[in-house]
Amino acid sequence: MAKVAAMPNPEPVAETRSLALWLAALRTLWIALALLVVTIFFASVPAGLHQGQMVCAGANCPASELSLEDASTLAALGLPLGFWAWSETAWQVALVLTLLVVAAVIFWRQPTNRMAILCSFWLLAFFPCFENGLMATLIRTQPGWYWPVTGVEALGIWFSLLFLFLFPSGKPE
Repeated sequence: MAKVAAMPNPEPVAETRSLALWLAALRTLWIALALLVVTIFFASVPAGLHQGQMVCAGANCPASELSLEDASTLAALGLPLGFWAWSETAWQVALVLTLLVVAAVIFWRQPTNRMAILCSFWLLAFFPCFENGLMATLIRTQPGWYWPVTGVEALGIWFSLLFLFLFPSGKPE
């Protein structure tokens, strides 16, 4: 009696190939979103530096401008207006770069974990736009950036809702 060789199961190969395609698509989307966020963010830095050195005399001052009281306090301390603008901008750059690095490390270290990928997208889209006054300053000073910034903010809202809906198990609860 001749032995019949067992046929390998083609399903794991197909699943592996499908997973590899999804991961490649996710990596491409992540890199595209990261480039967009970094471009928007660094385009907003000069606008933030310029806006941060302005003094607002009105009652409804944007958060990126100093009030008259703040400007006089800086002058009393012997600090120029540029000091506040540079320190505020440096703080925001450090915060956003930290969040981008954390998002990149999560995405790099957990490339097959769906919740890690979602968390990485969330960090990438949400915090740079919503925890950063530079983006609002960019839109106020250069209205052409309205749609790219609004698009990233919309993604940030969507990823936030999805992340909060699925956290911590990765399943709707």
